[in-house]
Amino acid sequence: MKFNKTPSFYNTEEAFQEYLAKTSYYVCLQNAVSKIVTFCKPKSILELGSGTGETAVRLAKENNKSSITAVDMRKEMIDIGNRISTKEHVDNIDFVQSDMVQYVKEIGELPQMIVMLYSFHHIPDPSENKIDFLKTCLCKLPPKGRLCIAETFLPECNRTSLLNTEISNLWSKRVIEGYSSTFWSYLNNLDYDSIKKAKDIATFCMKNEQKAGEMVSIRDNEYLVSMEWVINISKSLGYHVELAEPCNGFSDSVVLLSIE
Repeated sequence: MKFNKTPSFYNTEEAFQEYLAKTSYYVCLQNAVSKIVTFCKPKSILELGSGTGETAVRLAKENNKSSITAVDMRKEMIDIGNRISTKEHVDNIDFVQSDMVQYVKEIGELPQMIVMLYSFHHIPDPSENKIDFLKTCLCKLPPKGRLCIAETFLPECNRTSLLNTEISNLWSKRVIEGYSSTFWSYLNNLDYDSIKKAKDIATFCMKNEQKAGEMVSIRDNEYLVSMEWVINISKSLGYHVELAEPCNGFSDSVVLLSIE
């Protein structure tokens, strides 16, 4: 695989496995989501923005008595998810091609638990779009339903003029972490070819993380908000904030909202 020729680490199962699935921050968030779902024991789970389906398949395997629906708007992601679930012999999962916001609007009642792993920030500006989404979920979740938002959140910053500086500082750390965690996760020998391949993958990770940071700053398909914003808006709408905790030092956190 030529990593420098891959336009996006979301486009193929191989690129996902070699890049994002190896980073410490993805592993951390996915583990947190898995732990929360295991604690909650929902009968039905909806993952919005499921990407290649890795998380949905993991949740389906770990919660084999639950029914899982995984939604992504890209057909190629749905195809990959179906292929992975077949390979893993998972039969309690259904992959659906749809815009995740539209899906929530059109469905009758939502499952007991919604999971969003690195997808809440793709709800585009203005912020009212995220608020409307949260309102819709509040109305359609069943009693004691939950919404789990696992995200990279913007740094808390009292002055808007300083926010881009804070984002730049944060992403300079994420770039290094992405490189190092991917390199060490992938290194499997000390011969020249093994080290070179680990470096190639880590460099691919670093370059894509740099691009992500640039997109966050100019709000190009990366519409991040702060965790404080999510907490305050959710409380004002009527959610109970059951959990709001960081997973690492790189602004990755989990917010668990519930209907009382």
